[in-house]
Parts: sequence; structure tokens; C-alpha cells
Amino acid sequence: MLSFWVICGLLTIVALIITLPSLFAKDAPKDLDRNKINKAVYEKKLSELDNDLNNDLIEHEQYLIAKADLERSLLDDIEENKNLSYRSASKILPVLVLVALPVAAVVIYMQLNNGLESLDPEFQKKMAEQQANSSMGQMGSIEQAITQLEEKIKKDPNNLESLQMLGRSYVVTERFNEAVTIYAR
Repeated sequence: MLSFWVICGLLTIVALIITLPSLFAKDAPKDLDRNKINKAVYEKKLSELDNDLNNDLIEHEQYLIAKADLERSLLDDIEENKNLSYRSASKILPVLVLVALPVAAVVIYMQLNNGLESLDPEFQKKMAEQQANSSMGQMGSIEQAITQLEEKIKKDPNNLESLQMLGRSYVVTERFNEAVTIYAR
């Protein structure tokens, strides 16, 4: 039982190691301005295009198409950044998860009562009574089956299959002398 609780504790620690880092994540940097970054990237790519045009690496039509694409991508990036927002991480949430996860696991386990009822003396007594009752019921049904087989053999003494079943039944019920007699037949 101790090994079970050790394994449960280790799995809980693994779950906390996986979940807590995301809860302790730092806030987004305050000086991060995506629009400035996008403009800087745009200007750099535009200067590269200008250099390619001046060095006759691309034609003027290709330059105009590439410049239009750059301008569209800059506008798209600026539009996307309007919707981008960062939330500040709460300091209470990690502590809550750190405490609530193990407590919830133990409470749920106790509610399901997996394996803990076997430690209860009343439960063990109840199980022993049920086993005794079921074995008595089985003995009664075996005795009934033996009686039926004996009657069947009286009607048809040459039925080999019934004789074998009756012999096995006598062995199961530890009536060895009768089993020997039936097997001798």
C-alpha cells in the first residue's frame, strides 16, 4: 500500500512540474512594439529591393510587384497586431493549482474508495460471509447434480459419459470411495 501512495505522489509531482511553469510565465515585455519591428523589417526588405533594382538583378516591373507585396504584408501585420494583447499572470493561480491538484486527487480517490474498504474489519467479515454462503450454495447445487446423475445412471447404467461425470463429481466432493466404485464400473 505504501508503494501505491509513493507512486501517486510521484505522479502528482510530475503533473505539477508540467502545469506550473506555464502558470509562472512572465508577462510580455513592456517595450515590445510590434509595429516598430514590422516597419524595420519592411524598410530593410525595401532597401534590399532597391539595391537589387540598382544592380540590375531584377526588372522594374518585378520591383513594383515585390514592393506592392511588401506594403500589403506590412499593412496585414499592423492589422494583426491591433488584436494582440497580453494578460498579466496571476500569482494566486499557481498556488491554487499547487494545493488544489493533490488535494482533489486524494479526495476523489477516497470518494471512489478503491481498495480502502479491504482494510475495514466489517467489510472483511461481510466478504467472508458472502464467500461462505456462495460455497454452501455451490455445494447444494453440486449435490443436486450428483443426485440427478445417480438417477440417470439407474435408468441407463451403460451411459459412459454420465458415469465419468458422476466419478468426477465424487472426487470434487471428496467422496473417494464412491468415486473408485464408479470408475471401476
